[in-house]
Amino acid sequence: MPSERRPLSAAEDDELVRIRQSLVAARLVRARIDSSIRTLLRVRGERVALALADRLPVTGIAAASGIKRIEVKRVGIGYLELPFSGLGHDVHLLGLNGVARALAAAMDEKSRCEERMQAAVLMALRSGMLDVFAVASLTGTTAERIRETVRGAKLPTCIARND
Repeated sequence: MPSERRPLSAAEDDELVRIRQSLVAARLVRARIDSSIRTLLRVRGERVALALADRLPVTGIAAASGIKRIEVKRVGIGYLELPFSGLGHDVHLLGLNGVARALAAAMDEKSRCEERMQAAVLMALRSGMLDVFAVASLTGTTAERIRETVRGAKLPTCIARND
């Protein structure tokens, strides 16, 4: 027979709403950042390929884009049919450098977002109002990912084991 939960007080209900909103907000921010990173990676690949098509040296492209020379070559293989654009070397290098800086900033923002999400997940689980599966649902991840996120944190035993 399932255990019955006692009704939440008004303060607990408000707290639960706040926790849920925090988890959903973290999911939305993470999705926006991930989308931005995917776009920047695509743009970087296109710029690398265009620079290769315009015969810039691989080492210069790698330095400006912040990726390894072997990655520059791999990207180039995917865009073999690009015609010569006629853009100057400086234009290519500035564009690659700008995308590399934007990508680094997006990755930093993602790290901060992950830290905020971990804090929100810990808060939710410590409150005892949500279990691992509810938190996973609200954050758009799996229960296993939530367990990895909170591994090592002090949680009530029933939540940590998911009993």
